Parts: sequence; C-alpha cells; structure tokens
Amino acid sequence: MRRKPISAITPTGSQGDRKLNEIQLYVVPVRDEFDLGKLDRRLDLLDEEELQVYRRYQVDFKKVEFAIGRILLKTQLAQRIGADPRTIHFRKNQYGKLYLPEHDADITSEQLFFNLSHTDKLIVCAMTTLSDIGVDVERLAKDHLTIMSRVFNQAEIDYVNEQQGEEEKLNAFYMVWTRKEAHMKAKGMGFSLPPLSFSVPVRPGRAAQGEWEYYTCRLRGKYMLSTALHNPTGCDIQYRIQEMDYEQIG
Repeated sequence: MRRKPISAITPTGSQGDRKLNEIQLYVVPVRDEFDLGKLDRRLDLLDEEELQVYRRYQVDFKKVEFAIGRILLKTQLAQRIGADPRTIHFRKNQYGKLYLPEHDADITSEQLFFNLSHTDKLIVCAMTTLSDIGVDVERLAKDHLTIMSRVFNQAEIDYVNEQQGEEEKLNAFYMVWTRKEAHMKAKGMGFSLPPLSFSVPVRPGRAAQGEWEYYTCRLRGKYMLSTALHNPTGCDIQYRIQEMDYEQIG
C-alpha cells in the first residue's frame, strides 16, 4: 500500500532549496482493535534496553505506543541513511532526548534531527536535516484552561480568552500548549525548561519568533500538532505530512 500524504505546505524559493528545507512528519494512527501480536514480529528492531522498557509496561496501549514509536523512528531513519534499522541505537541526553551517536550519524553526509511524540491512539515523528526540532501532538479531549496561569504568560492567556466560544478557546489553548512543549523538546530539555520562562507566537498556522519557527495544524479532526524548529537564518520551510498504517512502516 502507498503512504497517504495528508498535506504539504510549499515555501517560496527554488526547487533545489525545497528538498533541503523540508520537515517530514510521519503520522501513525493506532486502531482500537490493534493486535499486540503484530508487534512481536518486529520487536527485533528494539535493542535490549528498549525491550526491557517495553516489557515493563503493564498496560497494552503503553506497550503499543512505545514500540510503534521506536519502530517508526528507526525505520524512517534507516531509509534516510541507507542502513539496517537493527543497527540504529539511540542515546539520551541528560534530559532524556534521543539522539544518534556520532558513529551512527557519520553513516550519512547529512545530519539528521528528529523528535517523537504520541498521544491517545496517535504517534508522530518529525525529521529534518535543518536544525534542532521538537514536535508535540495532543488530543483535544480535556479543558485545561484552569492551568493557564501556571504555564502561559499573560499575552498567551489573553489570546486564549479573546476567542469566542469554548471550542475556539480550546483550540487556542492547545495551539499554545503544543508549541510550548515542542519548543522544550527542541531545546532538548523537556520540562526542565519551565514553560513560563519563554513565550511562543499566537498566530495560527505558521509563525516565527526570534530564531524559532512554529507550525501548527489539526490532524484527523481531533488532534493538535505543533513543531518548533530552530531557524536562525529564517530560511523557507516545506512541511510534508504523511499518514501510514502500522503495516506500512518501513
């Protein structure tokens, strides 16, 4: 089966620039009836440490999220660098962000930046050769407006409260929140970087602020996705989103 492209946002610039300035977003939905046995045939892609993490999960959907995330990440990286996904082994920085060791990165002439996110029945991987990137995806399921004062600055709170209607406020909240979490992940610090210590732009779609570019979109009607890219040169970016079933990965 062919991968299903959801959307592509094309920047200005030459065709040659577009390939270099691309962010690829891979989206894998997980069906309610997902058979855990389908993972067994591909667990050989996980190293021993990852297998231990997988086995420690007591809840099936956590096993599924973890395993599919690693399988997705390894197979897509392997395709980019022309390697066997079984040879790809991740390391973590002090905050838990995954990266490729230098000897693995040297397999290819291009440096790859990547990040992974998952929420209720959806897994997303972001990959680019440009610079540090973070991605966050959340299901629009709960009203978290009461926590804004602890994670949003005043301009971000005002933006949410200015929206007309509860659904619009919820959309605005998740746009700001996913951008903040994507930024924290791109910096490689997660929640060690306090969300109140920085701000994100409140313009929907694509928006730049300082050396950072943000992109936000709705997925499958009930998810909000945002990326944060360190883009100090202000180059034009092309975003490509591809949705695939688990059976299509790799």
